Amino acid sequence: MKLLTVFCWDDIPQLFLQAETIKKFWKGNKHWTIIVEDAGLRKPESIKAANQIKNNLSDWNIEVIIPDSKFKSSGWRRQQLFKLWYSSISDTKWVLVLDCKNFFIRPVSEDMFVSNNTIMSIPVFIDNEFTIESHTAAKLLLGVTANIPMSSCLTPCIINSAESKSLLAHLDIDLDHWIEGQATEFALYQAWTYDKFEYNPVQFVTGFWDEVPVELVDGVMLGAIDNLKFLVWVHHRCVVKEHYRTITKQVLHNVGIPQDVTELWDLRSKDLLDRYANQNRSNWRDI
Repeated sequence: MKLLTVFCWDDIPQLFLQAETIKKFWKGNKHWTIIVEDAGLRKPESIKAANQIKNNLSDWNIEVIIPDSKFKSSGWRRQQLFKLWYSSISDTKWVLVLDCKNFFIRPVSEDMFVSNNTIMSIPVFIDNEFTIESHTAAKLLLGVTANIPMSSCLTPCIINSAESKSLLAHLDIDLDHWIEGQATEFALYQAWTYDKFEYNPVQFVTGFWDEVPVELVDGVMLGAIDNLKFLVWVHHRCVVKEHYRTITKQVLHNVGIPQDVTELWDLRSKDLLDRYANQNRSNWRDI
């Protein structure tokens, strides 16, 4: 199994923090692929950050990929394309796809995510309209009529390399073609593999995908600290208010991430405050 992270310039603070949690908690093979999503003026700084992490984790096999210009899409959709594309060409059987907002908070290894043909997946809330629409679009695109169980379109997500390759071959289209629809890469993959693997829904992820009501914040933190089922903490880069950043630092301190590491993440994240603090939150996927 390889780890895979796709990132852009705005994700750099997250990427450095993720690297610290990977170094501390990942107990599998030390193979990590980092794909630079940026194009244009910010690209050199992103490449520099990825290479710095590669140098910092010198005992790891870290591959930094700068994709060519054949991928015409941008932003969130471009990241989706890279995840499916790389998974299809990986030389390992499995790829654990991470977002930069994913931070390990307990020791994790390959056999915790996949055993035989059973894959751990994040369950979907029944009223999650986005996920339902994405799975519906994926089934339509692939011609799947069966009533299949849905998993969340969130990361971490475990992808079988051979099945990702066969999915793209089945689509038999330019990779950019399907991005105009509503199907995400993970919804497509799950619709393609629903009868090939057994998905075991486990809520092993918690944190801040978005701002939550203030009265719930402390409960989210305590759940991550006290409940051993949670393996991954999430902090989306758009969640920039100080109270949320403080909670994330407390969670990571509690699991042994050094304070100087989290303070540096916090300092770098503050650079995004002006950009994100007053934005229309409904459009975060276009950022």
